[in-house]
Amino acid sequence: MITPVAKIDPIEISGAIITFASLANYDLIKEKNININDIVEVSRRGDVIPHIDHVVSKVTNGHILAPTICPSCGSLLTIESKFLKCPNIQNCLFQILGSLKLFCDSLEIKGISDKTIAKLYQANLIKLPGDFYKLTVSDFTNLAGLGDKSGTNIINQIQSKKNLTLKQILTAASIPNFSDKRIQQLISAGFDTPQKILNLTIEKLESLPGIQITLAKKIKEGIDIRKVWIESILANVETRCDASLHKKILSDLSFAITGPLNRSRKEIEDQIISLGGQVSASVSSNTDYLITNEAKSNSSKFINALKFGTKIITEADFESLAVKG
Repeated sequence: MITPVAKIDPIEISGAIITFASLANYDLIKEKNININDIVEVSRRGDVIPHIDHVVSKVTNGHILAPTICPSCGSLLTIESKFLKCPNIQNCLFQILGSLKLFCDSLEIKGISDKTIAKLYQANLIKLPGDFYKLTVSDFTNLAGLGDKSGTNIINQIQSKKNLTLKQILTAASIPNFSDKRIQQLISAGFDTPQKILNLTIEKLESLPGIQITLAKKIKEGIDIRKVWIESILANVETRCDASLHKKILSDLSFAITGPLNRSRKEIEDQIISLGGQVSASVSSNTDYLITNEAKSNSSKFINALKFGTKIITEADFESLAVKG
């Protein structure tokens, strides 16, 4: 994903000198009509993230044009929703280095920076995530800015992450279009070994609640793209069972739904049932949750939820519950 970043004249905000601000996506540039040399107002959201609020004074007409070529590999960029993406996932250097860093971040391997990963890659010491486990302290000796001490610390960190669950492995492999929620859903549905995941078909994926043909194809494509990455991790770690993913995380819980939702009601009902929960057509004293995006409602379900003390949650709250249990 190509994320636009604004370079601004240094300014102090809340005790910090700000020189860059994320513009999130290209649609934001068009919406705020931002161009080079424009004078903008900048704030720090949550006193942390630099954010361009709006253009104070236009200096250059119009907005910055979106790039069409990947700055790393030269591939033609594509547009997905409001995001610019390079489709060359397997051969784009920036994406390869970024995915290797995501592997380390996902497993919380500390002490290994973007620059260190780039040096290891350029020295042909790592090409796949599994290669991290093959590193030795001597590999760091001749790398600029590194040495035996930092190498020892990094190796110890890597070797402490050799006993992984299937979910950890799949998450660390940075599989396109395969979110944590979907990984958990598939493992809970019985696709609980590396072989079952690697041999998934579109038909099997489409049979699962909430997964339609378009998403099934994207997940299958993502797994195929990352097959070599997944196999490289599997060849260097011990895979342990995570019993918590096999349980029905919504077991013994009853849900009712009311009001308009972002997803179809049937999709949410199927998800509840697939995770062991029950869907009720009305709210009674036995209903655990009422899912609604409305803060107030005159529906009988909403009124009864208040009457019986049923916990009222939003669709987003339910998604968190469905992931964490």
